[in-house]
Order: sequence, then C-alpha cells, then structure tokens
Amino acid sequence: MGTLNLLLYVRHPVDWINSFFNQVIKAHRVTITDIDTFSIENDRLANFLDIETHVARWRTHGGDPTITVRPYTHRTDVIGTFLDWIGAEKRGLSPRSVASDFSVDPNPAADETSLRVLLDVKRRMKDRPLEDLAAAMTRAHQALRDRWTGTPGLANLGFLSETERRMVEQRYAAQYDGLLKRFGQAGYKDLETGKPFRYVARESLREVLPHEKALASEIVAGL
Repeated sequence: MGTLNLLLYVRHPVDWINSFFNQVIKAHRVTITDIDTFSIENDRLANFLDIETHVARWRTHGGDPTITVRPYTHRTDVIGTFLDWIGAEKRGLSPRSVASDFSVDPNPAADETSLRVLLDVKRRMKDRPLEDLAAAMTRAHQALRDRWTGTPGLANLGFLSETERRMVEQRYAAQYDGLLKRFGQAGYKDLETGKPFRYVARESLREVLPHEKALASEIVAGL
C-alpha cells in the first residue's frame, strides 16, 4: 500500500467553540440541561480542542502518513482547497464544476431567532423521553431550516464573553498557532476572530419573544 496522504483542516479555538455551541443547540438529542450547564472548562470540550493529540492519532493509525494542514474559517473553500490538493486539473477534473456540486452547506448555522425557538422547544421537552425530544427537534428543523441557509452574517454570531474568549485564547490558541507554523501556515491572519462579529450573550437566548414561543408551542403540540 502506498503512503497515506491526509489533508486536515483546523479552526481557531474561539471560532470552533462559537460554532460548536450553535450546533449543539440544533442537535436532536442534546437536552436543555446539557446546554444550560455548558462551560468552556468542560473536559470533553478540552479534548475536542487538543488538536495535537488528534494529529498524533492520525499519525498512529495512518502508518506515518504525509499530513497537510490548512486553517479553516467559514469563508474557506473546503472543496476547492481539496481539489487543488489532489491536483484535480492534472486528473482531468474541472475544480469549478466539481465544487459547484457542493455549493450548499449541508449543516448551516442557525440564526438568533431559530436558536431561541430551538431552546424553547428543548425546555418544553425537558421531562419527556429522549426519543420525543429527537422527534420534536426534527419538526423544529423542518419549521426553521429556511431561515438558516443563505442568511447573511450567521457565522459572525459569537457566544463567548470577552473573559471566556481570553481564557480560550490562553489555553488553546498557542497549540493552534504552533501547528499552523509547523505545517507551513505561519502568519495566517484571515481568522473569524480577527473581524467584527456580533456577540450574543448565551443568557439572552432565554428571552423568547411571543411569536417564537407560539412557534415552539406549535412544534411540540404536533408530536
């Protein structure tokens, strides 16, 4: 067997956590208790952000592969970068035509209104079986998904306070920066954290507006 070649995308830890929090609210089997107790000091979160361990794991199980690392932001052309990495044009492929087949984000971020509705649904389902929660979230996704795809500025939502941002930077950014430097990406500055974003206090997502409550109630009532 030939040498295994791996292309790994890594994301700045602050950006990753902001995205992660958005996605766990959307998750079908994550409960309101899980979200209410969310903390950047969680051991599982620390494991996710230990990217050096993840790279080492790939080396161990990949038979000492050749690894290429690229930084990722929501503006990264993942498909285009991958096609360029494999030399698509040399293989007779047109990167532009192939990439167009993957132009729709399969897992878009939810906007602020959707997040409040989803949390209200989870809150209403707090004492129900997990299967019922999953069913309610499926209905919620169907009701809200049109709000997610193509909505401008979604990736600019930030859920970490300034204190939390500094804490995450102190704990994890050095590993991220060091990894990029080691793999020839030193000086990469096009980070989501390097541009303005709208901070949304996690506590404010509890302040559900009347029309959002009505939608959450309708979603749960339809089970």
